Parts: sequence; structure tokens; C-alpha cells
Amino acid sequence: MNEDNDPRLLAPTNAGESKELRFIPVSSHLAALKWLRHLYCHEYGRTRPLSLHLIADAGMGKTRILKHYHALHKGRLRDPSGFHPLHVILVEAPDDGDCRRLCESLIRECLPGFEPGRRFRHVEMCVEVLIRSGVRQVLIDEAGNLLHAGRVRQQQTLAVLKRLTNCGLTLCIATTENMRNVLASDEQLHSRFRPLLLPRFQESEELRVLLASIDAQRPEISHLDSQRFVRWFLANGYCTTGSIEKLIHNASLRAARQPSSVLTLELLQEAMTDPLPPVVLGDGQ
Repeated sequence: MNEDNDPRLLAPTNAGESKELRFIPVSSHLAALKWLRHLYCHEYGRTRPLSLHLIADAGMGKTRILKHYHALHKGRLRDPSGFHPLHVILVEAPDDGDCRRLCESLIRECLPGFEPGRRFRHVEMCVEVLIRSGVRQVLIDEAGNLLHAGRVRQQQTLAVLKRLTNCGLTLCIATTENMRNVLASDEQLHSRFRPLLLPRFQESEELRVLLASIDAQRPEISHLDSQRFVRWFLANGYCTTGSIEKLIHNASLRAARQPSSVLTLELLQEAMTDPLPPVVLGDGQ
């Protein structure tokens, strides 16, 4: 089977686990999944393997891509020896960008409940735990937080990323555009990360697929992928996954209190002007 067309990339995340919308396979998000799968299958274990730098504005769906891909690797069967390797782990970079806390998060994914001692050698232990746990790929969401640390700590964190790739692990860091220049300033890291940009939506088939997929998860079809809806969203500045989903959610709350839950441009306009759901008499009164 061609790994780049592995049908497991399209397997939906269990919708019962979350109230969030299911993963929507728009072309740019599928490209990210295919790159992650390619790195997992063909780059792990190589000398200085290639990794992925997922770049997008806030709200473009970076976190959902990583969570969906991570979910595809859960529940793997044990190998013949009884060992249960983790293969892929997902963490969120600490708010302060401290590399020590990042290492602790990586270790806890492998050893839940881990508490570092006073003489905790975080980099050495992190590398050893990841390798012994069978990790092949490390996903770091909100990696732009690494820029919140001072210059010295920032360099320490970049050294940790370099150390992980030196061990043959493949990485994926998800950030906004501001991290690109940091990687570009380090010649070794720059050559090891392949940037992949998730652009804001324009009037395109990709946007229509997104709207149609969201519409399909609602009680009644509203034909949100029609030209009049597409142009309304773009004309009002809704060109990221998160902003579109949030507006449709708020409009759906209003529609649910009407005889029909079909969305209209008027409901969307009302939800945009007043994003808070309307007060319903009898609710807590």
C-alpha cells in the first residue's frame, strides 16, 4: 500500500469523545497528515531525519490536525515480545517556553505521574525515556511558546530539538509565522525542518468542502457551501477554520430555538453582531 495514500489518515476521530466537530479533510490539512505519515514511515531512524514545521495563523486548525493524527496511533497492538511502544506522542509547549518543563511533559507522556528530583538531568533522561518507550515521532503543539523564554533558554530549547532529531526521532512543531525566522537563524535546524503553510481560506473548493462538512454535522442541511454563503463569510473576514466554526456554532444556538434549525444569512449576521447567545426565558430564571 502507498503510505502517502493510507486510508487510515481519513479515519474520523471518535466523535463521542468530544463535543468538537470531527476532523474535516480539506486539502491543506490532508497534506499535513500525509507529510506526518511520510516522516513516520520513511524518516524515523535515519541520521538527522527530516521533521515538519506546521505554520498557520491562530484558528487555522493546527491543533485539530495534530490531535487527529495522534488519535490514529492510539490503541496499537503490542509486539510479539509484549512491549507496547507509544510510537507517537503529543505535548503542548509550556507557556513560558522553558525547555526543562518541555522535557518533563515529554517524559510524562511515557511515564504518567513522573515527578522530577532535585538533580533531574532533564535532557538526558528525556532522550532515554523516549527511546526506551519506542517513540518514533514527537508532536509539539503551540511551539511558538518557546519564544517566550529568554534568549539563553530559547537556545537551550532549540538544542533539545536538535538532540531529539540526532537520535533519529522525527518532530512536528506547530506555530504561527513568527517561529520561521528563529529556525532560519540556526543552519542545522533550518535544514531539518520542512515548512508547511496552512493558508487562510479564499473563495475556493477547499473552503466549500469545509463549509459542507460542517453543515453535514448539523441537524439540518443549510447549504453553507453555496456561493452566497461562501462570499458572505469572506466578505465579513471569516477566513480561518476557528472563526468560521465559532460563528456557525453561535448561529446554530439561535436556530435551535426556532421552528427550523436551518441557518440563514440573517442568523449569521445576527450571531456576528451579537456573539453571545440570546437569553431564553425560563433558563435559570
